[in-house]
Amino acid sequence: MHSATAAYRNILITNHQLIFERKSETERVLFAINASDSDFTADHGELSGSYTDLLTSETGALAGSMTLPKYSVTYLKMK
Repeated sequence: MHSATAAYRNILITNHQLIFERKSETERVLFAINASDSDFTADHGELSGSYTDLLTSETGALAGSMTLPKYSVTYLKMK
């Protein structure tokens, strides 16, 4: 994804969590950060669709929520 052509949008912001999206004409990537010492479940309608985890290559689907492990960073390429 070329940053010069990718839009940035916050999806969820709390004191310890941030989920934002970078989206171009051809790709959508979600970045999720949990800076807390506890797991966190984020509920938001934008958290839906099939994905590939860019760190682990695992695939899956979101249905309006995602659980972020404590002290974690997640990069999901949405389909």
